[in-house]
Amino acid sequence: MREARLRLLAKMVKDQGSVDIQTLQKELGVSYPTLRRDLALLASRNVIQRVRGGAVAPEGLHAGLDWFYSDQFHPNHHLKARIGRVAAQLAQPRQKVLIEDSSGTMLEVARGLLRTLAITVYTNSLEIAYLLQAYGRCAAVHLTGGQLISDRYLAGSVAVANIKKMRVDIAFVGSHGFCVSAGITDGDPAAVQVKRAMIHAAARAVLVADHTKIGKVEQIVVEPLTAVHTIVTSAEADRADIQAIEALGVQVITC
Repeated sequence: MREARLRLLAKMVKDQGSVDIQTLQKELGVSYPTLRRDLALLASRNVIQRVRGGAVAPEGLHAGLDWFYSDQFHPNHHLKARIGRVAAQLAQPRQKVLIEDSSGTMLEVARGLLRTLAITVYTNSLEIAYLLQAYGRCAAVHLTGGQLISDRYLAGSVAVANIKKMRVDIAFVGSHGFCVSAGITDGDPAAVQVKRAMIHAAARAVLVADHTKIGKVEQIVVEPLTAVHTIVTSAEADRADIQAIEALGVQVITC
């Protein structure tokens, strides 16, 4: 119920540019305290900007775009946010960090890195680059280059070639499915090439994916699970699955 209301509230502000409290209360049929809590939550996620008496659409690069909107209302957003925060703690100040764009989980990793001092970030995600450049405490933020896909991320031969030249301390990648037998899998050939290059460019490769991805097998194998050093997943994961992965020598962090 609240997710649907938040989505509608965000859309109203986005479509109209600015909305006052009275209009929002009338349209949504909620109490003033509830509306204030909803607005505060959306503002904390940079979906809207709070102003006296109401809310306005965000300004700047992501104004009018769907960035920062689509994954906020995903049913598993709480899992993504949780594991993203924990994964981000693996990065240390002044390290070189690669972040792949594959899902809302990677955006949550980036949110978790906002307070990490003086990291140098490389990413193929426009929204992650913007988030960390605008709000983070990074030494520098670099895009990988490559072909722009869906107005959000970069892929293709140029991106892969540039990533292959990199040597970083830690890389964060996501997955649509992974298991002991099939390894890390994905259905997008372009995403597969980027993931693979990032894994091999890092001294420590970290797979970040919630427990619902365990056991899923997509069409293309990225790498076996042993190609990554650490997997961060949600605590709801089956213990037998975790033990099978750990038996390969891969560290598993559940949260």
